[in-house]
Amino acid sequence: MSKKKQEAPKESKPYDSMVKALFGEQSEEVISSLLSEAYRPEGLTDDELNVELNRATPSIDIGRHIIYKGDSVTLNLEAQSGADDDLLPRMNEYSINLYRKYKRPVLSVALLLFKCEVPENPFQIVCGGEVRSAFYPIIICMWEKDPYEVVERHQRCLYPFLPAMKDPTVELLIRAVREMDEHDSRPQFKRHLAWFQTMLGRTTTISQTDKQKIKEALKMQYQGYELFREDPVIGGMILEGRAEGKVEGIQDAILDILNNHFSSQVVAQVQPAIILSDTPHGLKSGSF
Repeated sequence: MSKKKQEAPKESKPYDSMVKALFGEQSEEVISSLLSEAYRPEGLTDDELNVELNRATPSIDIGRHIIYKGDSVTLNLEAQSGADDDLLPRMNEYSINLYRKYKRPVLSVALLLFKCEVPENPFQIVCGGEVRSAFYPIIICMWEKDPYEVVERHQRCLYPFLPAMKDPTVELLIRAVREMDEHDSRPQFKRHLAWFQTMLGRTTTISQTDKQKIKEALKMQYQGYELFREDPVIGGMILEGRAEGKVEGIQDAILDILNNHFSSQVVAQVQPAIILSDTPHGLKSGSF
């Protein structure tokens, strides 16, 4: 097994939770913003739109029944935070299994969140010098997406991803956060701000100097959003935990506890504070 395969699942866990939570809140808005020719089928409930594989198979990130270019299809979207040479073979397997289960064409989308090596597309299986199988997913590289266009179109469902887009300025990002503050409900804004901060911490499309300017501006205006202290259940779990060792070990232990006991929405809400805390005291106090 390659190093990239070994590191990818653990590395991407917080971002997987974030993407799943965002789709859970605003699935139609996110899908139509990423795929302009996609929309919701009429007359179906949310439960009828959700799709999944059998319990015996690996879980997919996002599965949804949509209309795409006039066709009724199954959308499978996989979010990836780093290079993974098994991504397209795995998605090809998902596509076949989803087709067998739902008897609809499958639209496979790989959402690459941060700059990394882009898989060769299509994924082909060659035998005897001939292509025996070819898989053509849509690959969206977040670092190539125009953040100004997203803000001008007021696609607020994508604002948490803005720090990872193509060369956003400090002014644009602060403007976007203020717009979220004006239009989101309080609970939704807290979640979206936390996800925004998560993307800001990892992205390489913004200089360290500009990152610091944004962090200072957010801290001054939104310093009251200490997510651990606002959630007594999660805060209590962390304070009563017995995780020992280095900060990284404590972070992993907390994330494992949350993933085992809480929904992806809850995990995505609090994991930025875990990642950004760089001391055991910071993790226990819930500050970031």
